[in-house]
Amino acid sequence: MEGANRMESKRFLLTVLTLSMTFVILVCDIPIPFALEDVSETDEYTVTLLPEKMPLGLSLGSGAWDGKYAYVFGGWAGRHASGVIVKYDPKNHLATALFDNLPSPRTGTSAVYAYGTSYGSHNVCYIFGGASGVGSYDASIEVVRFWPESCWRDIPRYIPGRISASAIWDGRVAYLFGGKKAPGESIPSAFTDEILKFEPPTSKILPVKLPHVRAHTSAVWDGKNAYIFGGGYINETFEYEFLDDILKFDPATNKIAIMEAKLPSQRAYTSAIWDGHNAYVFGGETRINGSVVYLDEVVRYNPLADEVAVLPQRLPTPREGTVAVWTGSVAYVFGGRGEKADTQIVMMSHETKFTFPWLNIILMSTLAVGVAVSLSIYVVKKHMGKSEEVIPLEACSP
Repeated sequence: MEGANRMESKRFLLTVLTLSMTFVILVCDIPIPFALEDVSETDEYTVTLLPEKMPLGLSLGSGAWDGKYAYVFGGWAGRHASGVIVKYDPKNHLATALFDNLPSPRTGTSAVYAYGTSYGSHNVCYIFGGASGVGSYDASIEVVRFWPESCWRDIPRYIPGRISASAIWDGRVAYLFGGKKAPGESIPSAFTDEILKFEPPTSKILPVKLPHVRAHTSAVWDGKNAYIFGGGYINETFEYEFLDDILKFDPATNKIAIMEAKLPSQRAYTSAIWDGHNAYVFGGETRINGSVVYLDEVVRYNPLADEVAVLPQRLPTPREGTVAVWTGSVAYVFGGRGEKADTQIVMMSHETKFTFPWLNIILMSTLAVGVAVSLSIYVVKKHMGKSEEVIPLEACSP
């Protein structure tokens, strides 16, 4: 009897504990301590300026994420182009300059991490073009191949010269959108509307064109289509024209579509990431009342709804020419031109809450069954205990 009572007490305590935990999770709506793949659309992002700094101020570079580290390739370092490769370790909160640099200083490069393509056992990064050399604005024709695991690089291939094109990797092929061609930096003929396809080790210019010549765009890949945001070009009066359109490129059909949604304002020199549901476009440069200004906006674009929204969260200060990478759960935005921006690292992270109705139903159903079983066992035990009570024989004697 004493053992049965102890068992009933344990069941009762277990039921109370389950009810208490369920109340705290569901009623108080606290974040769950584990990650779910199907992230809710109600996730709230936070934008945080990290205490760690870049080893040198950089803007107008390119970047990639290899699954463990982020890399920033070259860029503009104050008064000259840089060939430095910066490696950022988010686990140890450390940004360092690698010993092995790009072949020469360059700014306005494009980069992709070529997952799915390996040489030996290593996936590689491809860094395309850029303005090579100190004080030179000729577009580099080099494709630099960089192995993150060994921090070694070479130049195996060449492409038509490109500066400040945006690039994506679709799992097999890289596409470069627009940019500037040699020669010239600030003349209309320097800008191109071409789409360059790089399928290692060959490249070719596609017959399809962008709606207008442009450079300084940003682009993301959603698994099926590429989306290209804004940009700008030099017009016939030698003024820089900003663009606000969003373009969709479908590699399967080689077709370009202009989406109905537009950026909140015309802008160029943005960076962008894809988080699995939406594209996020960071900062940029625009013209307001005739003056060029930098932006601190974080813009969300939902391709399924074709909707654009400006998040309430902002970058720490207005900036353009940043480099953004997505780790699978967190976005990092590196450097840029703006007040104290060139050495800064900004993190955009989210907190997933327990907002999945079907999980609530399963949990509540399991809880109801558990409570019912526990109560049934308790009642049966009480009933059986009374019916099975043994009466001593001597008490029946007359």
